[in-house]
Amino acid sequence: MASVTFNDYMPYIWNTLVQAIGNEKGVAGLMGNLYAESGCTPYACQPDRSYSTCMTYIGKVDRHEITEDGFVYHGCSSTGGVAGPKGGFGLAQWTWPSRKKQLYDWWLSEGGSIGDLGMQLRYLIWELQNDYPDVWNVLVNAQSVKEASDYVLHNFEKPEDQSSTVEDTREGYSNDIYNQYAGTTPVEPVNPQPPSPGPPNPEPQDPLKALSKKTMPIWMYPLLRH
Repeated sequence: MASVTFNDYMPYIWNTLVQAIGNEKGVAGLMGNLYAESGCTPYACQPDRSYSTCMTYIGKVDRHEITEDGFVYHGCSSTGGVAGPKGGFGLAQWTWPSRKKQLYDWWLSEGGSIGDLGMQLRYLIWELQNDYPDVWNVLVNAQSVKEASDYVLHNFEKPEDQSSTVEDTREGYSNDIYNQYAGTTPVEPVNPQPPSPGPPNPEPQDPLKALSKKTMPIWMYPLLRH
């Protein structure tokens, strides 16, 4: 079974999610899925683009050379431009337009870069709490890593292939992460570097919930607990 190659981003991801979720088994189950989707990197573009291509794409989004519609409804081309319909982006490989639109709006509200890890984590936490409260509840209360990993696979990430083989792979990643970090507060590198080689191939996602209008400014929700 494939194992996790740990990178410099993962201590920050672990520490942030443990602070928000408060359950290490739940955090490991979520992170195992994030690893399967993006290698636990904030820049990953679907299909599996090189780091330099992804950074070219992110720079164009940041400078609004790629428009909102270009980001929301399309993916990243082999040259770092706009590709065909749909395409996953970022830590959770957000793909469906309604979800990418919310990520885009969150980024606009914060400023900085669309590829910023902290921004993506704050949006991920908010999205789980507000759009996927059932998933959030499982993460907070999970009694096993497998319970959390399987639930995130089938109810949050929802790739095309959700077979028992995929369950086992993601559980394996989740257990690796749990065994590495549980009971610790891992030291976060001062200047995190992108992993080499690149992340696993991001997996395609199915349409999920439609975008709903929020009544409070999104910047008020970074680390709310239910």
